[in-house]
Amino acid sequence: MPARRQSIALTLLLMWLLLGLGLYYAAHKPFAPPEVMRLLQALWQLGCAVALVALMGGLGRHFFPLNTVSPLERLALQTAMGGGFMALVTMGVGTTLGLNRWLLRLSGLVLFIVLWRDIWAWLGEWCALKPLWATATRVGRFLAIGSGLLLLIAMLFALAPPLKWDALVYHLLLPRVYLAEGRIGDITWLVRSGLPQNGEMLYTWAMAWGGTEAAPTLGWALSLVAVVGLLGWLSRVLDARAAWVGISALLVGQSVWQATAWGYVDWLTLFYGVAFLIALYAWQTEHDPKWLGIAGLTVGLGFGVKYTAGLLGISGGVVILVYAYRQGNSPWSALGRFWGASLLAGIPWLLKNYFLVGNPVYPLLFPSGVMTPFRLRLFQYGPSFGHSVLDTLFLPLRATYLGLEGAEGYGADIGPLLLVLSGLAALAWPLGSPAIWRVLAILGLTLVSGWLVWAVGGRLSSLLLQTRFYFCLLPAWAGLAALGEWSSRPLIWTGVRVRRLVMTVVSVVMALGLFQALTMALESRTFEVVSGRISETTYLTHHLGGFGEAMAAIRSLPAGSRVLMIYEPRGLYCWPRCLPDEIIDRWPVDWQTYGNPEAVLTAWRAAGFTHVLVNQAGVTFLHQEGTRPYPLAVLEGLERTLADLALVRDFGTHVLYRLPDQP
Repeated sequence: MPARRQSIALTLLLMWLLLGLGLYYAAHKPFAPPEVMRLLQALWQLGCAVALVALMGGLGRHFFPLNTVSPLERLALQTAMGGGFMALVTMGVGTTLGLNRWLLRLSGLVLFIVLWRDIWAWLGEWCALKPLWATATRVGRFLAIGSGLLLLIAMLFALAPPLKWDALVYHLLLPRVYLAEGRIGDITWLVRSGLPQNGEMLYTWAMAWGGTEAAPTLGWALSLVAVVGLLGWLSRVLDARAAWVGISALLVGQSVWQATAWGYVDWLTLFYGVAFLIALYAWQTEHDPKWLGIAGLTVGLGFGVKYTAGLLGISGGVVILVYAYRQGNSPWSALGRFWGASLLAGIPWLLKNYFLVGNPVYPLLFPSGVMTPFRLRLFQYGPSFGHSVLDTLFLPLRATYLGLEGAEGYGADIGPLLLVLSGLAALAWPLGSPAIWRVLAILGLTLVSGWLVWAVGGRLSSLLLQTRFYFCLLPAWAGLAALGEWSSRPLIWTGVRVRRLVMTVVSVVMALGLFQALTMALESRTFEVVSGRISETTYLTHHLGGFGEAMAAIRSLPAGSRVLMIYEPRGLYCWPRCLPDEIIDRWPVDWQTYGNPEAVLTAWRAAGFTHVLVNQAGVTFLHQEGTRPYPLAVLEGLERTLADLALVRDFGTHVLYRLPDQP
């Protein structure tokens, strides 16, 4: 058939196919219009998150070429550095000139135009994943698929409406407030605005581009880059199979893989923990002092995400001291370069607080701003947990078997493989080369020094015992797990190949983790809300009970209504119509200030409040002895005051009241 006739025939065939499909699906719609819009919204938010990560990577590549490390290590380091730079510049501009959605959108467009070559080159580095798949064994590929599925399920959770406590209290509320007010500064009713916020600065970009869910989706995308960076480093210092084992040991913990989607910042500290290991190892192998500066910058930028990530500065100092001792060199020049870079990257958030409220670590340690001594005592109060000796000497063991997501104490499920496999890492000492000893020393010194800081913090405050405050240590722990698997391969004990036993255990744990994740995804109705089949209110009520219904009720109140929340700090879904009780001290402070129901109600009316939402479940909890730092009479005063209000609706866990008119 001549070419012209073939073209005509192909055109007619395509028209026929499109006509047939169009007529069928016009009458048999697979998706309702609202579902199509919600799916398109999810795709847009995912696209915004990916674009922002690429922008961070291109920015980091422009200033940090880093050609001596592997491609996957390089792309992770460049993303970490570029993201940190964006966060600090955003803070600087937002506190001085101000910011808004259009400024961030236009700035992003300009950066894409300027950095397009760097961004394109950064994207090309992802091709280095192919050899890691090709060189992995069958079990390694199973672990790779399992890790990928865990991250894919987490992505669906990230695209769904946020649920987790701290995300609703401040991680996602702060960006929303900053964009609404057009500035970054001291927010008196949200005192956590004084904490370091490199993570929240990046979430502000995501929220400006794609809305609320784009922020946790950006957190998920950055977590993916962190995993890839750790994978690249472990595959270089060990091999592909050990690298996939290390990644699996990290991700099978329920709290760990889920946290990629929460809209928290803990995974960003883990990201800087990965960058820290890459830079410190490069310094030891290349003997180039620039790597000490880069390692220091990763510590300072991690400190700018969460204060506890600063413990990497201690770990890095220990590694430098030991290395200098073994080499017979003075450590002071190396320590100065490392700690100097850490200080340079970490101090901006301290200076911001000092200039705004006079306390570099506001709202912690001493009274300043709106934090009176009474409020500070309430904020830092926490009953002790655990055993002073056992939770110091056996902390990794205790964190593993006592760690349950949302439970008292460690409050996170990190899975069994980090502990089990890292215990085998000591086998590397008689089997390894000097290069392996170097890896073992860096990983071991980082984890042990961090363990000591964690143990001391857990004795000072039960809050500081929580595992998620120390996610920056998990890359080193995962590295030791990978080294443990690597070390077990040549061993044969009583006719049993130890490597087969180890890989069987790893495979079984991964299979159980996948089963748990898939079950959770089905029960959570996450795909239904992402696809638009159920509403946000239905999804929130499914997970959060009466709180979800209460948020919908507040949004439906008449215009001009303003709700004061008592013992309920989660304000993301009702601000600015509500004032959340961020550090759960509104009632005890008001009762201490006014002392009787009439004076309290007068003050609330004068402040413009028309309604009060009380977290009744929280009040019930506080009635138990040992759960509050004030007498029971304070709660009795609340009951007397609420008796004078008009009940609007009881949601079970929460009760909404209307303030009476001025008598």
